[in-house]
Amino acid sequence: MMHGSNTKLTPKGVQTKQRIIEAAARLVEVRGPVRISLDDVREEARVSNSQIYHYFSDKQSLMLAVIDQHGRDVPGESMLGNFESVAGVKGWAESLIEQQRQSRYRGCPIATLGTDPATADPRVTLRIAAGLRQIERHMRAGYRSMQADNQISAAADPDALASMTLTSVIGGLVLTQLNRDTAPLRDAFAALCRFIEEERAPNPHSLK
Repeated sequence: MMHGSNTKLTPKGVQTKQRIIEAAARLVEVRGPVRISLDDVREEARVSNSQIYHYFSDKQSLMLAVIDQHGRDVPGESMLGNFESVAGVKGWAESLIEQQRQSRYRGCPIATLGTDPATADPRVTLRIAAGLRQIERHMRAGYRSMQADNQISAAADPDALASMTLTSVIGGLVLTQLNRDTAPLRDAFAALCRFIEEERAPNPHSLK
């Protein structure tokens, strides 16, 4: 029987469950959720079928755990980046592009799941949306801070900038991972950075 959410796991149980979640996240990043099965996760995590079903009733419940795990880890993820200055946004873009090269075009599990039409389970959809909203809130707060510091124009719309940024990065990541080429992500960021440059505050001495 699968452990309930209120059942305390042993230290070994916690480690095993975490290993399964991390294995599933790696597979989602590389293959997407459609092309993986619980058998694939079992092999990747090096556990038995009984261990898989001890913690997860089905594939969807495992996908929910992947989303929850990465949702909690979001503050340390490169998807958030540095939005404290115009230079910080550019640096974040460069680091994300380089991360794609080094990881061989792997992406954030939340983003990957969110762009896959097969994740039709309402529970999964709601969790994905919540994870993406958390990322967008971070971006929005950063742009508002930049505006308060007079780094971008008072006429700029931080909400629209955050939405544009998230849309650009998700779209760029998907095309980069499909094509195994960072050009789409580079192009998306170049357009975004040009737009942000146009939103700079009029006094150049106020920019960081």
